[in-house]
Amino acid sequence: MTRPVADGSIDAEVWLVFPPAAVWQKGWLIYSGATAPELHRLPRIESPRIIDRSHRKMATSARPGPVRLTLLCPPATAALRAGRFPDDDPLDAAGLALLAAAPAVHADRVLCSPARCAREAAAALGLAATVAPDLREIGHGRWTGQSLKAVAADEPALLSAWLSEPDFDGHGGESIAHAVARVARWLAGHPFGEEHALVIAPASIARAIVVAALEAPVRSVWQLELAPLTVARLAGGPGRWRLAALGLPLSGG
Repeated sequence: MTRPVADGSIDAEVWLVFPPAAVWQKGWLIYSGATAPELHRLPRIESPRIIDRSHRKMATSARPGPVRLTLLCPPATAALRAGRFPDDDPLDAAGLALLAAAPAVHADRVLCSPARCAREAAAALGLAATVAPDLREIGHGRWTGQSLKAVAADEPALLSAWLSEPDFDGHGGESIAHAVARVARWLAGHPFGEEHALVIAPASIARAIVVAALEAPVRSVWQLELAPLTVARLAGGPGRWRLAALGLPLSGG
């Protein structure tokens, strides 16, 4: 049995445990002590054992409500359009013009990657964003700033490994698997409430967040398509995320 206490939890827990052969007769607990009726034997009464678990406390707080998490990819930088590995590149005039024409965005909380393009996108949208260091761009080591074409010519085997092996870090940078694990820790530890949160991050990090939320294989990162200035939407909360949309154009919701 339990009784509620002032803080809304359940405090005292007391169980009455009766012997397996116990029966009730006219309000009395009777235990015969025999496997078959024996009229010549007087029935005896066995007191129930009491297990007091009042030292235990069972929380009764409600499960957190659903969270809406929108992931927004910034417009393409000049480096991205040229096919170069990112080097904390700024947005150019074309990207800023796209943001100026975008609808107003509303969210209860705005977070952004420390990547320059993400911070500039938040500012251009007039959003006061909190920078989340764990959402930084994937590090590309010695390939940073180089074109994909040049790397393919100089180190074709390593580029092939990078495109197919999530644990590859032979370029001196961060592996895809490490980046997904990084954002998974952030996602699990972030104190989401019942809210709509907007996260502005490079496409590589937005895809990593989706993979981490769904607990999908790491190589799924390469199977998700998120174009510049499009969004992915997750709903649910830590441990129960579901993908609601992927690759939608930016809207005001």
